[in-house]
Amino acid sequence: MKRSSVVAACMCLCLSMPLMLAACSQKQNDAAEEEIVVQEEVAIADAVEEEEEAVAPAVEEAAADEAAAAAEEDAEEDAAVAEESAAEEAPAAAAEESDAEEKDYDNLVSWGIKVEVPNDTTAVLKGSDYYIYPEHVGSLPYIILSSFKLDTDEQGFLDEFTAYMKGNHSDLQVVEGPTQIKVGDKDCWKIVYAYDIQEYAAKDTRVVTMKNGRQYLFGTKDIDELSISVGDLFEQVIEAADIYGTN
Repeated sequence: MKRSSVVAACMCLCLSMPLMLAACSQKQNDAAEEEIVVQEEVAIADAVEEEEEAVAPAVEEAAADEAAAAAEEDAEEDAAVAEESAAEEAPAAAAEESDAEEKDYDNLVSWGIKVEVPNDTTAVLKGSDYYIYPEHVGSLPYIILSSFKLDTDEQGFLDEFTAYMKGNHSDLQVVEGPTQIKVGDKDCWKIVYAYDIQEYAAKDTRVVTMKNGRQYLFGTKDIDELSISVGDLFEQVIEAADIYGTN
């Protein structure tokens, strides 16, 4: 080989060497950067997973706390509804507060009525009102029985009672009646009111019948949102009641 050719080859090699070294260095840098990116992605993924794992129990705990709070609030609302509903029942003409006492049905003899109720219910005399509880005393739903001796017929009595109810409920509406109905062998008059108890819509049904100039008023409340109702028991109690009246 000629000297000139060798020299030229050496010169080419010397010129290309930095380029080759630079290329190798770039590849190493690229590889290093890619490795860093991969490590960052793995770290982010791990962090996200750890965060999700930490959030899940917190969410479950928050949901459990919310459910417990809602249950407590519902219980307080139910108690408030029952308390308000019971407090409003004593009409002004016969209002007399006393502690609840369990009474035998014969205690209604002074009213001229004997009430027959199922064995799985509880009957309690509170002041001048007689309550029948399908569940436990002081709870909703219930049936209330009151007796009056007023110089009026059933329609006149319901007019007076409606005026009393309006004094207790500013949003009172008469949604049914008064209408004459027959419950078993009893001639009765029925009226249905609607008003709010707390934030719940209540339907208040009253049925009155007379014997020997005395009015016998049966009542019950339905609150659909709370699934509160005595159902057919209301008419069953009225039908089974033995009303003989007193002078």
